[in-house]
Amino acid sequence: MVCGQAGTMNRLDSGRQRTWRVWALAGALALGAGTSSAVAHADDISQADRTKARTAFQAGLALETANDWAKALEKFQEAAAVKATPQILFHQGRCLEHLGRWTEAVGMYRMAVDKSDEPKLEDVRKQADEARTTLEARLPKLTIRLPEDAAGATVSLDGVALGSASLGSPMSVDPGTHRVATRPAGHHEPIVQEVTIAEGERKDVTVNVKAPVAAPAPAPQRAPAADTGAEKPWIGIPKRTGYIILGASAASVVAGGVFYYLRQGTINDLENACLASHCPAASESTSNRGKVYTTLGNVFFLAGLAGSAFGTFVIIKGQPAPAATASQPVQQLQLSFGAGHDALGANVSGVF
Repeated sequence: MVCGQAGTMNRLDSGRQRTWRVWALAGALALGAGTSSAVAHADDISQADRTKARTAFQAGLALETANDWAKALEKFQEAAAVKATPQILFHQGRCLEHLGRWTEAVGMYRMAVDKSDEPKLEDVRKQADEARTTLEARLPKLTIRLPEDAAGATVSLDGVALGSASLGSPMSVDPGTHRVATRPAGHHEPIVQEVTIAEGERKDVTVNVKAPVAAPAPAPQRAPAADTGAEKPWIGIPKRTGYIILGASAASVVAGGVFYYLRQGTINDLENACLASHCPAASESTSNRGKVYTTLGNVFFLAGLAGSAFGTFVIIKGQPAPAATASQPVQQLQLSFGAGHDALGANVSGVF
């Protein structure tokens, strides 16, 4: 009887143990599934994005080798947008350092150190930490102070507002020129100062809270006396010469018209003397005379047009004529026409 009871107890204990094992296994599987799910969620990056990041990183390394730091930084930023690994952060820091953005570079090196917590990333951690330490030693330190009578004033450095904790304490800045803007209480416009600091330099600056005294307004200048004279000439030819040129040009145009008229007369004579395309030998002199009239007409007509344009320009832009006196002769230009034995003619005369 005792043996039967003992067997029954053993079977119950064995059943209980199997039940606990089942629940323990189920719990372990559930925990493992949850952990795997969390890991998968944290590293939920598609293969396409991985390939894109890897390609951008390789391109950044090539540009870095060519010392094209600005474009290399763009590629590393593109890769970091997919996953900011310690290697990518380290190379971003290198690019920022060579671009003169030292404070940002130090921040990148620190992030690379913080993320290199695995044994296989020890080399990256060491490189990033050495770069950070070296660059921090080169960073300039700028201390901005407010004067005692500047209660309520606000200060910004390169557009970034500074809190009270930053004022009076050394701040790491990039080497170069920085803009310190102070707005005293009750003022709408800030007072701007430019501070230039070199690599490794320590500079202490007390901001100005008094608006600069405005420079006195310049005394009004007397307007220059009105020029009562005529407009200054563009050329040194007197205006009266322009009238002479204009008259001569008109005569030349008329002369050209006369020669065209004579040319037309020779054409009529030839048409009367010639039959179809056959002309008598006696008409050769008439033909030659017509050619001469044509040439002279063209010459006089074109010369008249050019002279008219030049004479008009001289009249507009030339030197004004001096006031006439009783002793000076009156300037005259005369144009006359006449007819000779077998032709018309023109004559130009003047008194200057």
